[in-house]
Amino acid sequence: MLKLRDLRKSKSLTLKQMAAIFGISVSSISLYETGKRQPDYELLCKMADYFDVSIDTLMGRNSSDHESSDADLKFALFGDGNITDAQLEEVKRFAAYVRSRDQK
Repeated sequence: MLKLRDLRKSKSLTLKQMAAIFGISVSSISLYETGKRQPDYELLCKMADYFDVSIDTLMGRNSSDHESSDADLKFALFGDGNITDAQLEEVKRFAAYVRSRDQK
């Protein structure tokens, strides 16, 4: 959760201050920031609310992650990636249809 470190620093909080805010140890904050440990869902929600971000953002996931995967999909399917967003959505709907049809 390297994003957590960035968010903490953006509010000029020390590890000790942040630990006090969330009622956890300094070492826990440090482990979360280095990705060696993950907070539980309740704490994730509290942190996301505190920093006014989504849990996805807090975890380092954002819309650009999805945009790059769409670019990868376009390239994999069409080589040069020359496909409109509408065409890509149609391909995705068809793939979902095939998956659901084959699960019956």
